[in-house]
Amino acid sequence: MITSPHTIRFTSSRTIRQAALAAALLVAAPVATTLGAQDYRVAGGVTLPRAGTTGSDIGGQVQASMELGPRTSGVGIRVDVLYSQTAAQAMALGDVVFGGRSMRTMAAAGGLFYRREVRDFAPYLLAGGGAYGQTGMTGVALGLHGGVGVDYAGSRMRPFAEARLHRWRGDEGAVTVQQRERSLISALVGLRF
Repeated sequence: MITSPHTIRFTSSRTIRQAALAAALLVAAPVATTLGAQDYRVAGGVTLPRAGTTGSDIGGQVQASMELGPRTSGVGIRVDVLYSQTAAQAMALGDVVFGGRSMRTMAAAGGLFYRREVRDFAPYLLAGGGAYGQTGMTGVALGLHGGVGVDYAGSRMRPFAEARLHRWRGDEGAVTVQQRERSLISALVGLRF
């Protein structure tokens, strides 16, 4: 059976994504037992379009996170796994739902956070790096992320809200800047466990 180069690239990029995710989990597990996990988080929200990024519109994102570090300190390590999906430009909703035509982004990211508690609220900053894969890319790219958020401790549900910017390099051979530079802005709400 003869396969096209596109099939080979798709298979190898999927393998690279799976290997990156497996490596992140293998590194996170021993660190979690050593430092003690502070929080596990699950969140969902919107992915907002960024000026200069083509081929996408407002979409959705889900994210799972684990925070590690001493409970008495406001500084720690955060590991995230996220999946984002937006409708490709100039397509109908039916194309996305039934045809599967959409821009998908998957990432495994990690970084540092700084949190300062003020009564029931705890605003925080976070920044770090990650491995990003997106529809239309030939593999996984390394990138940076940063954001702000706030935790609320005055409720049993332990909700939080955050906004983040993820930025990474796209395909180097791309003609336009929009295809070489990729970014994702997200506004999320979620729960801590």
